[in-house]
Amino acid sequence: MNLTEIEREILLAVARQKVADEGVERLRLLLGSDARWETLIESAWRHGVAPLMCWHISRVDGGGLIPAAIRHSLRQCYVRAAFRNSFHIGQLALALRALADGGVGVIVLKGAHLAPLVYGDPALRPFADIDLLVCPGDVDRALILLAGAGYDLAPGLLSVALNRRYHVNLPLLKRGDRPVHVELHWRLTDRFSSHAMEHEAIWARSREVQIGGAPARVLAPEDLVVYLALHLDKHGYLNRGVVGSGRERAFALDGLSANRLIWFTDLHEVCERHGGALDWGTVVERSRTWGMADSVGTSLAMLVALLGTIVGDGALKALGGGTAGWFRRWLAGRLSHSGCGARDRTRDFVRRMMLPTRKDFELRLVRLLDLGEFLFPGRGSCPARATWGAGKILAHAIRGMAMCVGLMAGVLGCHARARFARLMGAGGHDRG
Repeated sequence: MNLTEIEREILLAVARQKVADEGVERLRLLLGSDARWETLIESAWRHGVAPLMCWHISRVDGGGLIPAAIRHSLRQCYVRAAFRNSFHIGQLALALRALADGGVGVIVLKGAHLAPLVYGDPALRPFADIDLLVCPGDVDRALILLAGAGYDLAPGLLSVALNRRYHVNLPLLKRGDRPVHVELHWRLTDRFSSHAMEHEAIWARSREVQIGGAPARVLAPEDLVVYLALHLDKHGYLNRGVVGSGRERAFALDGLSANRLIWFTDLHEVCERHGGALDWGTVVERSRTWGMADSVGTSLAMLVALLGTIVGDGALKALGGGTAGWFRRWLAGRLSHSGCGARDRTRDFVRRMMLPTRKDFELRLVRLLDLGEFLFPGRGSCPARATWGAGKILAHAIRGMAMCVGLMAGVLGCHARARFARLMGAGGHDRG
């Protein structure tokens, strides 16, 4: 979906809670322009900022600058998000109480944390599933407690054993008229990542809060900035190829970039909420120590380019960012331009491959890129790499390839067992 410059400016203007006086006047001027409102609302919903758009326009458009039907559609987006978030926060509170009664500590991640505690109005931050982090030793007990609260392993799960060994979470589902999806995490990065987050220290720094009247924990502000920036870089896997090019705004809102604007808004709101209390020196230090300076630096640089967020203490310069392999740079360049034969053919090819099965294609491509960087890490992604000799680099690559072979063998084995079970009439997925 290609947006005009005016439509992009409207989206970026409303992708925050507070708009300065000059921004309000500019937004009012933009509302009287020739924007394709149906296209704009569809894009705003996909990017997770439709409730914010409704919220701002209801305050700015006092003179009927946009049609009544469009105002009604925006209001429906807000009401839909408010209803769904209220339901999910209630379900989150029930799950938190069940885990707390069983002695399991929980850190609430992403939207389930940000909507009730960071955004002024929970409806302004839509979220579809609930992400919970527990200690690795508490996973089995947490699964039992959540089962008692009505949650079962998601039907599409291939294998619990494979997820526990190679991944970072298990998907759970509470069935009903309004199903609830929970992702139970025990780590923030998986074994195929060269990032070395210090999970014990993250738990020690986490803060006690109440969500829906139930006890929980959330990440400390500096850890939250690093985690959100890493999450954004993983999904916006080509951002490193465009940061600093002047094409950040158009690229981030392009349907093929895999970005969602709400992820930038999350970072912006966290930075705005904590303001001068946020220790940017600590953000830089942890990003470097954990081997994710490139990821955090790229996300923050994109954030500044899109929303003008204030990032203090020279953090952007200290972090660097934008260091991308040749394939990311090449693909980002092909996707961020149009108008010439080769680039248009690349865009058309990726659109055909990606959009019909967007999530599956995106994950496969991201995993291949991550795998290459894991097997042959650069100094920015693995600080210890600077001291490695040829032998250690080779040993690391061999170990990584062995992990890949083990994962592939496990996946093939699960498919074979599932097929055999179907042939025998047993059905079901391998849960072992």
